[in-house]
Amino acid sequence: LGGAGGRELCLIDGRHGHYLVRVCFITGTPKAPLVLQQSEIFRWQRDRFDLVGEFATSGATDAASFAVGDQHYLVVSNSLSESVRFRTDSTLFRFDG
Repeated sequence: LGGAGGRELCLIDGRHGHYLVRVCFITGTPKAPLVLQQSEIFRWQRDRFDLVGEFATSGATDAASFAVGDQHYLVVSNSLSESVRFRTDSTLFRFDG
């Protein structure tokens, strides 16, 4: 499931199948961290998860999904800006999968 920097996984049972979200945090070292700006969405296809897209995050640390009626949502907590500063907003995504 992708390369370095993965921090958290979140399973979503969507309208069109099963999805796995992999949020990415940082790579590098504690003294020289590189903030990852993209996280990934995989969809279950036959016998494995295949990458179906990427979305913008900023040092993501956690993800959770929930549904209201038939609409699914994904919440991602971000932690670091591109300049490695704390105080980055969390994001609520509408999930149409």
